[in-house]
Formats: sequence, structure tokens, C-alpha cells
Amino acid sequence: MSRFTHISLLILLILCVACTEQTSNPEKDNTQQQKQEQPVEVGQPVHIDPVKTGTISSYLISSGTIESNKTVEIFPKVSGYVTEVLCKEGEFVKKGQPLVKLDPREWEIVVLQARMDITELKQQQKQEKLNIETLRKKIQQAQLNISELEEQMKQVKLDQTKTKKDLDRGKESYQQNIISEGDLENNRYNYQKSLLAENSLTVQIKRSKVAKEEAELELTKANSAIQNIQVSIRKAEKVTLRDALLKLSYATITAPFSGVLIEQAVTEGQLIGTSAKIFTLVDLKKLILVLNIPERELTLLKEKQKVILRSENFPDMVAEGRVESISPVVNNQTGTVAVKVAVRPDKSILRPGIFVQASIVLQHKTSVVVIPRAPILYDNNRSFVYVVNDENKAQKKFVELGIREGDQVEVLSGVEQDEKLIVSGHHIVEDKQLVEIIEREENLESN
Repeated sequence: MSRFTHISLLILLILCVACTEQTSNPEKDNTQQQKQEQPVEVGQPVHIDPVKTGTISSYLISSGTIESNKTVEIFPKVSGYVTEVLCKEGEFVKKGQPLVKLDPREWEIVVLQARMDITELKQQQKQEKLNIETLRKKIQQAQLNISELEEQMKQVKLDQTKTKKDLDRGKESYQQNIISEGDLENNRYNYQKSLLAENSLTVQIKRSKVAKEEAELELTKANSAIQNIQVSIRKAEKVTLRDALLKLSYATITAPFSGVLIEQAVTEGQLIGTSAKIFTLVDLKKLILVLNIPERELTLLKEKQKVILRSENFPDMVAEGRVESISPVVNNQTGTVAVKVAVRPDKSILRPGIFVQASIVLQHKTSVVVIPRAPILYDNNRSFVYVVNDENKAQKKFVELGIREGDQVEVLSGVEQDEKLIVSGHHIVEDKQLVEIIEREENLESN
């Protein structure tokens, strides 16, 4: 038998066997055919992220320019020629540090003259004190003399009374020839002598009293003079000299507080007056930001709220501040309220004049459910998301949203931590639809 004949018989045998199997299993053939005809359900590809808890804040956004809370223009308090400029623009100075010196000679002369005047007044005061002491002694002596003379007058009065009685008795005795004419004349002489003594003492007492009164008047004048001198000394010491010393001290112009000098406007040898600005001084440690907030936002604001500061020109800079005060007055032209923010400065960047964006922290929450904004959909103004349940099907869940920060949203209710949130493909899935979770490329690369 030829090779071709063998091959033909083998093919024929195979065909016969095949026909026999089809005839003997008709039910099996039908089942396989049905399986091939039924469509296989394929899950909708989606990406998921587990729902997590985190920190989220809400902000009120505004902007403004950084200012120094303390900025002063420094002017001299006296006129004069500038002899020294001790600091330069851009330099940090401490409170009380000398900045500029003026020619002090004019005020040194005034101080010297004031001191000489005071010395002269004190010498006059000393002389008046000596004069007062002399007058007091004079008054005391006059009073002593008056007292002695008055005592003598008492004795003279007694003698006068006695001699008058002796004279009267002598006259009677003479008429009766009891005494002689010589005895009568002797009695008359004694009486006349007492009268003369009385007159002399009266004159002396009067003169002593006049001397005392004159001394007392001089003492009054001396006391008044010394009081005037004391007033002049006090005025010279507390007004003239102090004013001269103060103006002499003004010849050295010092920093009123610690800060940085800007806008230098003075040179050595320059004649300056009290209206000539020499420096502007700013305190970089006390920076503020004044924000103009719409009045409708007023109820959201309160003092000590945290404020985050950023600048487009310095993208890496993030500074902080606190709401220091809220103006009680609304600007009727702009409808805004001035809010003053005390800035905690960044030593290397923040300076007066920098324009910043300010985010006032209205709420700050921790350990709350937070999801991206992108997967959130809406059904008749109700927010919902899709999650993948245990059957690998999309499940529609309505959610109550809280505060928003950037692309993140707080979820108050509706989903819980670790649920599988559909974050990609959510626009094309439907509730209870089978889904297929596709790992993201970054996850595959990390694995």
C-alpha cells in the first residue's frame, strides 16, 4: 500500500470518530454553544483612594502691604552746624545711640552764664542771711533796752509819787514854820528831778521803740528779699539752667528706639534747623499689616485669630501673624473694616513695603474626614460620591460637606475612614455597577 493511501485512510478515520462523538453527545454540544453565546460582564475601570482623616482649615483671604508699627522721622530739636554724622542709612541702632552731633558751643555758653548767675544769686542770699541775723539781734537789743527803760520808769514813777508827797508836806510844814525854806526847796528839787527823769525815760523808750520798729521793717524787707532771691535761684536752676542743659543735650541727636535707619538726609558741615529731617527710623521687630475686610465678613473675625502670610515675590516664604484689633468703624466709602494684624517677622525677608496675601484662619480642625473636591458629584444640589463596596460595585453615597481648603473638603457625614473612594472614573460609573480597580502607575512603580 502506498504512502498516500495510508494518509488518506488516517484522515478518513479521524472524520468518522468526530462524527460519532457529535452524534453520541448532543446535550453537551448545546451547553457549550449557549456558553459561547452569553456575554461576559466586565467591570468599569476606576481608580480609588482610601478615605483618610486629617487636618483642614478655612480662611478669609485678603491682601495688603507690610508696615512698621513704629516709624518716625527724626528732626533736630535745636538749630546748628552738623559736626559729626555717627551712623548711616541702613544701619541698625539701639535706643539712645547717638546719631548726629551739632556744634554745642552756643549752648555751653548759655549753661556757663546760667551757672554764674546762680552763683551770684547764692552769694546775695548769703549776704541777706547775714543781714537778717544782724537785724534780729538789733531787734532783740532794742526790746531789751525798752524793757530796762520801762523798769526804770516804774521806779521813777514811785520816786515821783514820794517826792510829790514830800513836797506837799513840806509846804504845810513851812507855813507852820516847822521846816526851813531850804528844806522846802530841797523837796521841790527832788520832785523836779523825778519829773525830769520821767521825761528823759519817756524819750529814751520812744527812741528805742522807733529803733525796734525800724529794725523790724528792715527785717521784713530782708526776708522778702531773701525769698525773692530763693525764687530766682530756683528759677535759674530749674528753668534757665535746666533749659540750657537740655538744649545742650539736644546737640547730640539720639535714636528714640531701636530700629533701622532709612532715608538719611544730613551731611557733616550742614547748617540745619528744627524743620530739617535727618533720618527716618523704623522698628523691624514690630511689623503690622492693615487689611480692609468687607463688612459682610465682620462676624467671622475676632482678635487673636491666626493669619498666614505669603508673597508672590518670595514663594518659599510663609510668615504668621495674629489679628490685633478690628476697627469699630466701617468705611462708608469702601464698605470695609480696617483689621490690624501684628506680624511675627521673618528676619531674612519681611520688611515694610512688601505686598503679601493674608489668609485669616477662621476654623482649624484636626482628625476629621477629608476628601478631594474632584470626586464630589451633585444630584439636585445634593453632594455625593462613589465608593467601592465589598462586591466590587460602585455605591452612591450622599455626603454632608464642611469647610474647604484648596482642593480638600471636610466630610461631616456620609463616608468613613478607609472606605474606597472612587477618584477617577466616577463620572461614568453608575450606582451598583461592577467596577474594576486599576492600580495607578505610581503605585505600580513603587511596587
